[in-house]
Amino acid sequence: MKMNMAKLTLVIIAVLALAVQSAFTQLQNGGGAGAVTLQCSGAGAPPVNQDRGLPGKRGIKGERGEKGDSQSRNGEEEQQQEERKFKKQLGFIRRELTSGQSMTQLLQKELNATQHTVETLARMFEDYRSKSEFELHELTRRLGELEAASSGQNSGNSTGDVRKIRSCKDVLRNGNSRDGIYRIQPSDSLPPFNVNCRFSGNTAITAIGHDTESKTEVPVCGPPKCYQKIINYEATMPQMRALIDNLGSCRQYVKYDCYGSMMFGDLDAGWQAWNGVMRHYWGGADGREGYCACGVEGNCDDSSRNCNCDKNDAVWREDSGYLDQQNDLPVATLYFADTDQWNEMGHHTVGQLECIEQVEQVETARSIRSCSDVREVNGNATDGVYQIQPSDSLPPFDVHCRFSGDSTAITSIGHDTEAETEVPTCTPQKCYQKIINYEATMPQMRALIDYLGSCRQYVKYDCYGSMMFGDLDAGWQAWNGVMRHYWGGADGREGYCACGVEDNCADRTRNCNCDKNDEVWREDSGYLTQQNDLPVSTLYFGDTDQYNEMGRHTLGRLECIQ
Repeated sequence: MKMNMAKLTLVIIAVLALAVQSAFTQLQNGGGAGAVTLQCSGAGAPPVNQDRGLPGKRGIKGERGEKGDSQSRNGEEEQQQEERKFKKQLGFIRRELTSGQSMTQLLQKELNATQHTVETLARMFEDYRSKSEFELHELTRRLGELEAASSGQNSGNSTGDVRKIRSCKDVLRNGNSRDGIYRIQPSDSLPPFNVNCRFSGNTAITAIGHDTESKTEVPVCGPPKCYQKIINYEATMPQMRALIDNLGSCRQYVKYDCYGSMMFGDLDAGWQAWNGVMRHYWGGADGREGYCACGVEGNCDDSSRNCNCDKNDAVWREDSGYLDQQNDLPVATLYFADTDQWNEMGHHTVGQLECIEQVEQVETARSIRSCSDVREVNGNATDGVYQIQPSDSLPPFDVHCRFSGDSTAITSIGHDTEAETEVPTCTPQKCYQKIINYEATMPQMRALIDYLGSCRQYVKYDCYGSMMFGDLDAGWQAWNGVMRHYWGGADGREGYCACGVEDNCADRTRNCNCDKNDEVWREDSGYLTQQNDLPVSTLYFGDTDQYNEMGRHTLGRLECIQ
């Protein structure tokens, strides 16, 4: 309200100042009361000297008229008096205007200070409330354990006690190995609650969902952390903290898809831990403040930045990974910003809170690491979709299994670019970009490749006057973002396609058929087999800007053969 009154006062003062200034200007330009021109009529009448005034009692014999002198002096004095009056009023209004501006600045500073104080107190209160609530439950739990110990309830002499279900590991121990919703109670001082249990071999995953698991767009928003998203879980914060403290092996997947929207470069983004503490690290950064996974691994799109999104350009990029700092989980609130321009956008994704355990001495099936294990363990040789888990540290995922009579098993992972795709009109080099979205995460696919070491991916480019590597028009990014300029069948030899290695290209002076660059449909194709580069993450092409230049690309599934 104070701000509105101050603004209104400034407007009124400004209007008055303009009106007075305009009146004063008109007075100066319009002439004074003494500027009178008198012309006598009649023949032979001499003109009156304007500087001599009007004729008085003494006639007009060359002497100055007394009456004219008096009127002239009176007019000049009135004009000067009016000028002094307007100047005084104008000075007063200017002083009032300056005073109003100073008051407005003071009120703005007081308002900013008040807002900062309120925000600080709110964070302190929320922090205190969360900590106090959790500490109270912990004290109650410990008191219950002491009372149970003193009464002999934990002496081991009683029979018929039902094992407490603390997590999905206990569910599996009780003989339930079917994925689904189960009820657990990590702490005796807290009520039981529902969780999602997923099992793979001797691995049990206890997961807690929330209302922000789907990909969510960040609305138009300017200053740092102007967008806030509170996460509402399917369990209370004390219940989740009890689970995390019991197991100590929890994590949470986070992802930010950005287009000209920064992460930690200007502290635009951040997230609050369960206890209200603000954090500025992202999934895969091992708790390193100001970092995303690529910054820790040293492979960000901008090597001078610590997150891919901090490149801050008009290209869709991604920062993702698992948060695994046990003292910070779960994520309570997300903050983002830098989406107030037409070319700035962002989408966030937050996975379930997951706690992973290994179960010992349980009669469960052998872990299914690939499609070969599907055949050996289950005796199943039917092609189809199966769930595998190449790494115990990663969740299981679906793959396509194909089997042949000679005991060969092919584990393959599909994506959204398997069909032949036309390259649009485009120039210069690598102007066309196609990001590949797979049916598994990059860590899951890398775990499969590292486990088997016998993977490949088919690539093909049909060209008509469109070059490959002759002018570096084409290329592709490996899984880790490294740019490659070799094609299928080239055994990793930079600048080559299969025909270049085999020395049978359409133009023997070139290393790819398409580099002949003529008006004939040609093809370069083959399998990429360099294990350190697979899978293909992005395709790049160019040289299709003329009427006689065309191209179509095809990318097969990631295949691992045993």
